Amino acid sequence: MALKDLSDYLKVNGEVAIYDGTNTTKSRRAAVSTQLKQMLYEYKYCLIWLEIICDDEDLVNTNIIRAKVNNPDFIDKEQHIAI
Repeated sequence: MALKDLSDYLKVNGEVAIYDGTNTTKSRRAAVSTQLKQMLYEYKYCLIWLEIICDDEDLVNTNIIRAKVNNPDFIDKEQHIAI
């Protein structure tokens, strides 16, 4: 759904859009790339992958607890399961 929203936005309103997601595998990035190319085939957009690596363990743990544990996707899960 997020890719569809991104595609719709580019077709109507914008020249730049950012799709933020956990696309950590080559196969997932390939699937995203294929979907975007299909959605935007008539437009001449350039797809850029930006990778940010954080090796600060405290920051990673803080982000997991703040962003993931409280995410609606995990609302019905115990904290240790969500983590």
